[in-house]
Parts: sequence; C-alpha cells; structure tokens
Amino acid sequence: MKNNQIKVSVFVPVFNDDKNIEECINSLLCQTFSFDEILIVNDCSTDNTDKILKKFSNIKIINNNVNKGISFTRNIAIKNCTNEIVAGVDSDVVLHNDWLYLMLENF
Repeated sequence: MKNNQIKVSVFVPVFNDDKNIEECINSLLCQTFSFDEILIVNDCSTDNTDKILKKFSNIKIINNNVNKGISFTRNIAIKNCTNEIVAGVDSDVVLHNDWLYLMLENF
C-alpha cells in the first residue's frame, strides 16, 4: 500500500483535555502512514486546551462556541473532513506509530 493511493482525514474531538491533547496530536504527527489532514474540534474547553492547540500550525481547528457534547462534536468533525476516508480518535489516546498503517493495511 502506498501512502499516495489513499487520502485520509483524522479527527479528534476535545473538551477540557489539556493534560493529554498535545501528546495525542504528537502521536498522530509521528504516524508512519502520512495522511492529509488532522482536524481538532474543540467543544468549548475552559482549561488550557485552546492554548495548546495554537502551538500546532499543521492542524485544522474548529472551535464550538457552546459546549454541545461528544456526539455533536464528532458529527461536526466528520462534516468538515475533506477526504473520503475518515478516522477518529479520542483526545486522551496516544497512538502507536503504525496505528493508521495497520488500520488501512487491508483497505
């Protein structure tokens, strides 16, 4: 499988997870399978999540202006992903470097 054959968007919904979101994003950026888009949907966090997200220039961020909950936030993410293949991860997850490659290996 060649990376340029498959276009993938990965989204992460986040709410008040300043303790984990940076490590989650870094684990996405270290994937052996390169993908086209990381989309973070911040569900109106009141902690330092927004400040941490601003450190990353290579991700797309959508900020909900009212806390709507995880289901609404995931739906916003899916609607805004630009590729046909969409994968979602939670903000408190640190992924193995081959996560996306292994997931798409037989796609």
